[in-house]
Amino acid sequence: MKKTWRALGAVMGAALVFLTTCSRPAGDASVGSSASGKATSVLPNGQYTNEDGLLELPGKGGTVEGDGNIPALLSQKEYEELCDANGLGLPSEAFVSDEEYEVTVWPGAATGVAAPRGILARENYLLVADGKSGRIAVLNKEGTPIKTVGEIGNGTEEFLRPSVILSFQGKVHVLDGGNDRIQILSDQLEFQESVQLIRPSAHEDFYNFAYDEAGNLYLSRMDVGSQRLYCCPAGQKGEPTPIGENCCAALAGKDGKVYALNFGTAYTDGPVPEDHHIFVGGGVGSGKNYLFSSQPTQMTKIAELPFGVSGSSLLATQDGFLVFSESIHRLLQFDADGVFVKTIAEVPLQSHLNSYLAQGADGTIYVTGEGDSNIYVISYRQDQG
Repeated sequence: MKKTWRALGAVMGAALVFLTTCSRPAGDASVGSSASGKATSVLPNGQYTNEDGLLELPGKGGTVEGDGNIPALLSQKEYEELCDANGLGLPSEAFVSDEEYEVTVWPGAATGVAAPRGILARENYLLVADGKSGRIAVLNKEGTPIKTVGEIGNGTEEFLRPSVILSFQGKVHVLDGGNDRIQILSDQLEFQESVQLIRPSAHEDFYNFAYDEAGNLYLSRMDVGSQRLYCCPAGQKGEPTPIGENCCAALAGKDGKVYALNFGTAYTDGPVPEDHHIFVGGGVGSGKNYLFSSQPTQMTKIAELPFGVSGSSLLATQDGFLVFSESIHRLLQFDADGVFVKTIAEVPLQSHLNSYLAQGADGTIYVTGEGDSNIYVISYRQDQG
């Protein structure tokens, strides 16, 4: 299998980080284990594992349940050995799309959205975050622009790199990542309030968020070398509590519950640094993919998805989960236990890791991704009887 390297950017001056989208897995190492299978007790940045390999966060209250949930930070050599040793874990059926569906492309020139990110499907219209213009676009169900809300800035109803949009308690919540906040709008898209977020480090916006039924806020970050899932308990102010380390997490809420999909494994080409916020020549590889349910102090593993899926977005449905696979550019369906069901469609999304999913009441699915100006619409074929 061919391994593709993509430059992700410079981190902390000259520290160049690379992203690997690999159709082979990053490996079978679990927290507290190296590629050789030898147990470790201390991970970088003060992370500890107990004798069962469960990640514990001393003084922070966070624990991951389950055996071998999230991989430890690997050396690049370990990563490459594991990647070479294992093939893509998806069955051959994953490369065959369901003929009941068709994919329609809405180009940015037609929708007026230059850099579509998060998308929310309402009854009669769609809301789409434009990461470039700082606006929230309102489109009809045919993709025609109706109006826009906001502009670039840091004032009320101004956005900087807006991304995920979701509905919670009858209001529209927008992740305003560049301003480290969540802006809450009414159903008529009028500003209501703003929730300020405390960024744990200076680089990388929060990537995704979701709420559970109690109003606890879950956040994930894509800071290479320090990928984490956090929780801010309802009504609490201050720095969020980490509940998952080395976790590049796509989040999804459904029926008051929050689910997380860990889709990457961090590695470094040198010795594992004491402060693994900074490392040179490392990156995030497509490794083991775990589906979790999330609670305020921990993540509980539901299932391990096939090797190399690299699911960069997650959508919880009535029947299970939809996952967009970065490694094979397909929308995959899994049941509630994380078992592969079928491939919905192949989607030629030109995304660099971050993708977004939404589904309308009629079953139509919308896919967007950073680096691609198109909105991909997946619907049942009109000729289906």
